[in-house]
Amino acid sequence: MDRIDKTTKIVTKAINAICKRRCASNGFTDDGEAKERFFVSTCEGLECILLPCCEFEKINLSIFLKQFPKLLKCLQSDVDYLISRVKISDKGDEFVFPGDPYLKIGIKVNPESQLPNLDSTAFAVSSMLHLKTVIEREHHLKKEFPISAMSDLIKHGLSQIKESHIPNQGWPWRRSSEKTHIYFTWSVLETLSDVFEYDSKGELFDEYDSLKDAFNETKIWIEENELNNMAECTDLRKDNLQTYFFIELLISLTILGTNKYSKIADFINHLLPFSVKIAHKPPFTQYPIEGQPTTLTDYSIIPLLLRVLAAAFLEFGSDEGFKKEIGLVNYKKAIQGRFVHLNKMRTRENLWAYNAENYELYYTERAIEALVMYHHYEHGRKKEKPPTKSLKNMKHALKEIHKTKG
Repeated sequence: MDRIDKTTKIVTKAINAICKRRCASNGFTDDGEAKERFFVSTCEGLECILLPCCEFEKINLSIFLKQFPKLLKCLQSDVDYLISRVKISDKGDEFVFPGDPYLKIGIKVNPESQLPNLDSTAFAVSSMLHLKTVIEREHHLKKEFPISAMSDLIKHGLSQIKESHIPNQGWPWRRSSEKTHIYFTWSVLETLSDVFEYDSKGELFDEYDSLKDAFNETKIWIEENELNNMAECTDLRKDNLQTYFFIELLISLTILGTNKYSKIADFINHLLPFSVKIAHKPPFTQYPIEGQPTTLTDYSIIPLLLRVLAAAFLEFGSDEGFKKEIGLVNYKKAIQGRFVHLNKMRTRENLWAYNAENYELYYTERAIEALVMYHHYEHGRKKEKPPTKSLKNMKHALKEIHKTKG
């Protein structure tokens, strides 16, 4: 029998616990804000199961479907629920991806209080994309899910992402905003990375060239406008919001790819001691939402640190100059330390919470994302990057070459 590594075992136990909870309730719920079924928390629950099924060799959905006889109907219900919640806007110019239960005005969650945003759009696209990927690998599931409606949801989401991009910058919190927001930019880039990997032939969306152009414009914007600020930051404890933003920017660069190794190394050298010092009192932050009397709270610094350190090593660790500047031994110790710390934050159910007691879907999804990256770090697996130029631009360049030769 093949040896199953520790990370696979940890994630498998978590998925078992999530499936057990899901089969015992009417939706993906937790002990925090998702006390009933909501849009974004449904995406989080699906991602906790589907992302490892896509990324781990020894984890597949069929195992859990056999173990939990009710699970298939539960997942079918969740997919139908997401599809039914995505509606055309009152103006008729875009599809609305609800933001409940996290991004809302006031305490109560209802259709009037929730705020549609690009994070919920990106989450929904990733969830449906990962489910489609699992179905393609486990062919017997094809007849169990509404493939056409899932594909339509992905197309609507990608169209909204394309239309929302701010030229030569990143993405705002929603389409009508004109100000780039780092958190939402990172969220969209995560999804585009999945799209370019799992739909490499471009079968789900007709305008991939525009998405790849936006992807590359965002890379240039971060390199030319944000990277210096990151490298010059010497005390990450002064401003929690800025710290979260810098970590999200660095994760974004591991997705986008960059050759600015020295500046990346400078920031990581500040990040390593910080990652140890905050172990006993992890800081949280609240992202401001432009023009709205609300904020989005984030306290997932521990999984984010594991994720960013593992991802940066995978992306930049082969460069000799980078390795010399960061100090390889201390770097690897820091990664291992964050891995141990994250696993100490598991609840008795083998799930995660900020206080290691009251299970939170949001925190568990972040933890599983981090463990997926840690698993890739252990096995040296990097994600493929999309072409640095869109197909449209490459065709134009070829035409120019032919003209010159002529």
